[in-house]
Amino acid sequence: MHAARLDTSARLQRVHDLLSSGLEYSTLDILRLARVCAVNSIVAELRHGGAEIECRQSVTRRGKRVWLYRMTAGIPGFREPAAGRLPFGRGR
Repeated sequence: MHAARLDTSARLQRVHDLLSSGLEYSTLDILRLARVCAVNSIVAELRHGGAEIECRQSVTRRGKRVWLYRMTAGIPGFREPAAGRLPFGRGR
Protein backbone atom coordinates (compact mmCIF):
# COMPACT_ATOMS: atom_id res chain seq x y z
CA MET A 1 0.00 0.00 0.00
CA HIS A 2 1.18 3.52 -0.79
CA ALA A 3 0.07 5.65 2.15
CA ALA A 4 0.09 9.42 1.85
CA ARG A 5 1.93 11.46 4.46
CA LEU A 6 -0.32 13.06 7.03
CA ASP A 7 1.64 16.31 7.08
CA THR A 8 1.05 16.83 3.33
CA SER A 9 -2.37 15.25 2.78
CA ALA A 10 -5.37 17.49 3.44
CA ARG A 11 -7.80 14.56 3.17
CA LEU A 12 -5.94 12.55 5.82
CA GLN A 13 -5.70 15.62 8.04
CA ARG A 14 -9.47 16.26 7.79
CA VAL A 15 -10.35 12.69 8.75
CA HIS A 16 -7.70 12.59 11.50
CA ASP A 17 -9.04 15.85 12.95
CA LEU A 18 -12.62 14.63 12.81
CA LEU A 19 -11.88 11.27 14.43
CA SER A 20 -9.59 12.83 17.05
CA SER A 21 -12.74 13.99 18.87
CA GLY A 22 -12.96 10.42 20.15
CA LEU A 23 -16.57 10.19 18.99
CA GLU A 24 -17.92 7.46 16.75
CA TYR A 25 -18.74 8.33 13.15
CA SER A 26 -20.37 6.32 10.39
CA THR A 27 -18.87 6.04 6.92
CA LEU A 28 -21.50 8.51 5.68
CA ASP A 29 -20.70 10.95 8.52
CA ILE A 30 -17.04 10.92 7.53
CA LEU A 31 -17.83 11.30 3.82
CA ARG A 32 -19.97 14.36 4.51
CA LEU A 33 -18.12 16.03 7.38
CA ALA A 34 -14.55 15.54 6.14
CA ARG A 35 -15.48 15.83 2.44
CA VAL A 36 -13.62 12.68 1.37
CA CYS A 37 -14.21 9.46 -0.54
CA ALA A 38 -12.96 5.94 0.17
CA VAL A 39 -13.20 6.11 3.96
CA ASN A 40 -11.91 2.57 4.45
CA SER A 41 -8.74 3.41 2.47
CA ILE A 42 -8.16 6.61 4.44
CA VAL A 43 -8.59 4.71 7.71
CA ALA A 44 -6.03 2.17 6.49
CA GLU A 45 -3.59 5.01 5.67
CA LEU A 46 -4.10 6.59 9.10
CA ARG A 47 -3.50 3.22 10.76
CA HIS A 48 -0.34 2.82 8.67
CA GLY A 49 0.84 6.14 10.14
CA GLY A 50 0.25 4.93 13.70
CA ALA A 51 -3.34 5.92 14.49
CA GLU A 52 -5.46 3.42 16.38
CA ILE A 53 -8.95 3.34 14.91
CA GLU A 54 -11.69 0.96 15.96
CA CYS A 55 -14.25 -0.14 13.41
CA ARG A 56 -17.47 -1.99 14.06
CA GLN A 57 -20.63 -2.81 12.22
CA SER A 58 -23.99 -1.76 13.61
CA VAL A 59 -27.62 -2.03 12.57
CA THR A 60 -29.88 1.04 12.50
CA ARG A 61 -33.46 1.04 13.76
CA ARG A 62 -34.57 0.53 10.16
CA GLY A 63 -32.41 -2.57 9.81
CA LYS A 64 -29.67 -0.97 7.70
CA ARG A 65 -26.11 -2.08 8.41
CA VAL A 66 -23.54 0.69 8.87
CA TRP A 67 -19.83 0.82 9.68
CA LEU A 68 -18.77 3.00 12.61
CA TYR A 69 -15.26 4.34 13.24
CA ARG A 70 -13.70 5.73 16.41
CA MET A 71 -10.08 6.76 16.90
CA THR A 72 -8.65 5.70 20.25
CA ALA A 73 -5.14 7.11 19.61
CA GLY A 74 -4.02 9.63 17.03
CA ILE A 75 -0.82 9.65 15.05
CA PRO A 76 2.04 10.37 17.45
CA GLY A 77 3.43 13.89 17.06
CA PHE A 78 0.60 15.17 14.88
CA ARG A 79 -1.31 18.24 16.01
CA GLU A 80 -4.59 17.90 17.82
CA PRO A 81 -7.56 20.19 17.10
CA ALA A 82 -8.26 22.94 19.64
CA ALA A 83 -9.64 21.52 22.89
CA GLY A 84 -13.40 21.43 23.15
CA ARG A 85 -13.89 22.13 19.46
CA LEU A 86 -15.12 19.63 16.91
CA PRO A 87 -13.45 20.45 13.61
CA PHE A 88 -16.42 19.79 11.33
CA GLY A 89 -19.60 20.23 13.31
CA ARG A 90 -21.32 17.95 15.76
CA GLY A 91 -20.39 14.32 16.25
CA ARG A 92 -22.54 11.40 17.16
